[in-house]
Amino acid sequence: MLEKLLREELAAIEGLQQLLQQEYDALRTRDVTALEHIAGEKQISVDRLHSLDIARMAYLREQGFTADRQGL
Repeated sequence: MLEKLLREELAAIEGLQQLLQQEYDALRTRDVTALEHIAGEKQISVDRLHSLDIARMAYLREQGFTADRQGL
């Protein structure tokens, strides 16, 4: 379960990284339409990361670990 959550987090982080690169490119070319679209996609991505973080912390607590450096 933890491995699955971490893999999902990694995929979400990689997706956010791609969006940030797209945002950078859109800023350089002053593509306002693309920026508006990317902003919405970034919010979805950040929300997904937040949900995965909550799920990982809950799983760690269920297993008797704390969600800090010592627990990991």
